[in-house]
Amino acid sequence: MKLLNKLNGWQRLWALMSILFLLFWIGLAVSIIQEELPTEKKLKKRFLTEIFENYEPKYKELPSLEKQKFKQKYLDEIIEEKKLTQSVLSDYRNEKGFLEREEKYLNELKNLPKAKYRYIGAAIGTYFLSWLLPVVIVYLFGVSVAWVIKGFKQEKV
Repeated sequence: MKLLNKLNGWQRLWALMSILFLLFWIGLAVSIIQEELPTEKKLKKRFLTEIFENYEPKYKELPSLEKQKFKQKYLDEIIEEKKLTQSVLSDYRNEKGFLEREEKYLNELKNLPKAKYRYIGAAIGTYFLSWLLPVVIVYLFGVSVAWVIKGFKQEKV
C-alpha cells in the first residue's frame, strides 16, 4: 500500500488504464483463442475438404460459391456423425496420396491435446507481450515528458 501512496496522479491514471486495458485484452484473447483453438471437428473438416478438393471430380467443377455451400452442408453433416464413416472414405482409398493424407490426419488427431496446449501457451505469451509493450511504452513516454518538463523548471543558480 505504501507504494500506491507514492504514485502521483499521472502514474495512478497510467496504472488504472493499464488494468482496464489488460481486462479488455484478456476478453479479446479468450474469444480469439476459443475461435482459433484446434479441435477434432476442425481437423475432420480440413481433412475432408482436402479429400474432396483433390479426389472428387464433381467438387472440382463447382463454382466457388457452390463449393462453400457444399462445405457447409455436406461436410458438416458428415462431421456431426462423430466419426468419419468408411463409406465416405472408401471411394477414395485407392487414390494416389490418400493414405499419406489419412495418416497425417490420424497423427494430428492423436497429437491434438499437445497441439492445444502449445497453441494456448503461444497465444498467452503473444497476448501478454502485446499488452505489456504498449503499457511500458506509454509509461516511458510519460517519464520522458516529465523529465523534459523538469529540465525547463530548474532553478537558475
